[in-house]
Amino acid sequence: MNQFTLSGVMSDYKFLHQFYQGGLTMANPTHAGNVIKNTAYVDINSSYPTQMINGKFPFGKPIYEERKSDDYINLYEVKISKAINEKGLPFLFDFLKGTEGKHYPYKIKNSTFYLTDAEVERVKRYYKGNITINHVVCFSAVKGEKIFGSYIKKFYDIKSTKGISEAEKIAAKLFLNALYGKFGQDIERESRVLTPNG
Repeated sequence: MNQFTLSGVMSDYKFLHQFYQGGLTMANPTHAGNVIKNTAYVDINSSYPTQMINGKFPFGKPIYEERKSDDYINLYEVKISKAINEKGLPFLFDFLKGTEGKHYPYKIKNSTFYLTDAEVERVKRYYKGNITINHVVCFSAVKGEKIFGSYIKKFYDIKSTKGISEAEKIAAKLFLNALYGKFGQDIERESRVLTPNG
C-alpha cells in the first residue's frame, strides 16, 4: 500500500493515509461530524471472502512451543510502551477516549495486543519503538480454501455473473459478508431472560 496512489500522485496516498479507518461501518471518530467536500475513499472489492479463502486458520490442540512453518499459526503477546508507524497504514487499533469506537493511530502507547505470525511480521516491518514480543501458543493451520472454498466460490460466481438480477447479487454479497461475521462471532455469549419479576 505504500506505493498506492489514486491519480498517480503520491500526495493522494499521503492524504488518504491520515484518515485511514479500516473496514468498519462507522466514521473515524476523530473526523465524525465534520462536513467535507471532494471526498475520496478506497474500497477493496470482496475483501472479507478474499481473506477467508486465501488465509489460514488454527485448529486442534494448543502446542506450547514456537513452530516456524506454513503448517502452523503462532500467537504472540505484543507489548508496546511507545511506538510509531511511519512506513505504512496503521493496523494496530486503540480505543478513542470518550467513545466506543476504535481508531488506528500512528503512535501507540502502553498497549498489549495478541497477534499472529503474519501480524507480528507487519509490526516488525512498520512500527518502530519500544516493543516486546513473547510467544504464547501455536496451533496447526488449515487453509481457508479447504474450509470455505466451495461456499465462497458459489456465491462469488452469483455476485459477479452478468445477467443475474440485482436482488440475487445483493443476496450473494450478504451471504459472503455474513460468513465472515458469523465465523468471527463470539460463541460464548451472555444471555438474559426477562421474567414477570424482572
